[in-house]
Amino acid sequence: MLNLKNLSRQEIIWVCFILGLVVIAWFLDSYLSPKLASTDLNILASIVAKNNDATLYPRDPFLASPQFYTPSYLWLIDQAWRLGGTLETGLALLVIPVLSSYLAGMFILLYRVTKNSGVALGLTVASAHYHHVVGAGIWGVGGSDEMLARITFMATNPFITLILLNLLERPSGYRGAALGLVLGLATNLSPVSGFHFFLLLLAMLCLTLGNSYRGWQTIGAMVIMTMVGASPMTLNYLNNSGKAIDNNVTFEAFRKVIAENYCLFFCPQVAEWHLVNLTLTTTELYGLLWSYVTLFMLFFGGYVWGYQYWPGLVKWGWLGSGLIAVAYAYMLVSFHNTFLFVLVIFYLGYRFQQGSYSSLDSRLIILMSLIVLYSFVGFYFLTTIWQNFEVWSLSSLIINYARSAGFAYLPIYLLAGLGGTALLELLKPKLGQTSLSLTVAIILGLAPGILQQFYRTLPETLIASGLLICLAIIIFLILKQIVWTHKVTCISMVGLVFLLFGPPASWVGNYLPVPARNMFQPLNWQRQLIPDKATAELFAWTTQNTQRDTLFYGCLDHKILTYFQRVTQRSLTHNWKFISFGIIQRAPLVTTYNDYRQLEKACHNAETLIKSAQSRKADYLLVPSKNANIHLPTVCFLNEKYAVFALKPNQCD
Repeated sequence: MLNLKNLSRQEIIWVCFILGLVVIAWFLDSYLSPKLASTDLNILASIVAKNNDATLYPRDPFLASPQFYTPSYLWLIDQAWRLGGTLETGLALLVIPVLSSYLAGMFILLYRVTKNSGVALGLTVASAHYHHVVGAGIWGVGGSDEMLARITFMATNPFITLILLNLLERPSGYRGAALGLVLGLATNLSPVSGFHFFLLLLAMLCLTLGNSYRGWQTIGAMVIMTMVGASPMTLNYLNNSGKAIDNNVTFEAFRKVIAENYCLFFCPQVAEWHLVNLTLTTTELYGLLWSYVTLFMLFFGGYVWGYQYWPGLVKWGWLGSGLIAVAYAYMLVSFHNTFLFVLVIFYLGYRFQQGSYSSLDSRLIILMSLIVLYSFVGFYFLTTIWQNFEVWSLSSLIINYARSAGFAYLPIYLLAGLGGTALLELLKPKLGQTSLSLTVAIILGLAPGILQQFYRTLPETLIASGLLICLAIIIFLILKQIVWTHKVTCISMVGLVFLLFGPPASWVGNYLPVPARNMFQPLNWQRQLIPDKATAELFAWTTQNTQRDTLFYGCLDHKILTYFQRVTQRSLTHNWKFISFGIIQRAPLVTTYNDYRQLEKACHNAETLIKSAQSRKADYLLVPSKNANIHLPTVCFLNEKYAVFALKPNQCD
């Protein structure tokens, strides 16, 4: 059980201070440099604007009618927008509660597992930034750049896991109901994340508690209360999706659209490990898929069978299944954060050498194995079922399936925390306790960010690792000489603030797990809402010289088009993101896709482009400026990146 009373007053002060600095650093970065690079976020912001003002986007084929999406998330974005006055400011403000909740929950969870505040604090800080995995999966919160529904779900993930661990120790119907209710309510923030996490936890509970009547009581209560908590989202989905698809649209045409825009059967199709210059082709991924099923069943079977017939085989089955799960999880996270996986492997070897392991170790390995099985093997089988049996309703799940891979970081961080604690136990008799714990906390916080800069080649990584060890020795020797009085504590806090927000931030910013900014430079206080001057000029001209009901035919990258649409609040004839959102409603997908292909193809020829734009009754063409020399109608706007042409006479006047 968790007992925060074991933390000293000084530990609590330091934890709150450092986590508070992390929140401030991400908020300042989000407020002063709002990138909003996510196309999904820009589209969703346009939907929110349309819901608040029905006169917006009157000629946009996608936004003209109300769009179906998670209402609770849209409400959250709407309220943040209203509170901040602008979308950028609102999202920056939203970082504060979401990131604070995540950091608090992650620290409590890691402290509950490791019983060491230094290890828990270091890994909590390291885990806060974005961790990109295969597909569109993400772990962490970070700033406002990608404050999507799945990021808001991350604020609840550590608390759900904390309830799960307590439930596994003492299963009961009440604890199962509590777990289900919290998970169900969180699912309203991100249905895809909640659904995947629900299936993973359900499989986890069935494997660990399915051998007793009380266990099934717990599982039943969890399932029922999850359905109750998620009922608003479920009702919304049933009311707005699953519309009848035109009889003229075949499943093969529907499948082709998804296959051309999303990676099937593997995401990505090729796995690359830059550290050792290794590339895994699709054929090799198929082999790894079946190898995982075979090896996992072999070692897990040996683990279970050994309990009754050959106790000596148990620890080998435990080690083998653990190492296999770690290896595949490493592939799921695109071979990033190698330092964490080294810690996990060290811990598994340490436990194996000790000849004992706790039930917590086994549960975390089981959870990691299930995530790999679900995200890697399960994606393959689900896609096979979807294709061979033409299950239309699985379509929206298929395109979001890879996002479940991000959950692999949950057991990885917890096992890495146990590895850091075990390392402390080995070194403590020789080096002492307090200074060593602080050193480990600092290194665990810094190591992932530092090594991430050098993961491309093995020699660079080895050099960075050596420098990290030297840094750890220097930090330890300095801390060894410090007597932690109240004055020293205050000076240390001021020094940390100076490091993050003073002149040193310009030198060390790339190696910290949080964004550092030199606030002593006046330029760093200036907000840059639009990333470059050319884009700002385009947006300013559009809002000042065109009407709100203007329709643009855009031949630009879909990222800039969604950004253009959100900032200028002008309609577009087509955009690639219309396709991905169309999959949620399914019925118009094939029509939207064919229409998009036809309109996009017209962008490659000036004569065809004009005819296509006139057929859609567009008012302006928006193209790259390099195409300005092609014979097109009157140019209305031109800079080094963009050109706008009128399709009607005297429209530029």
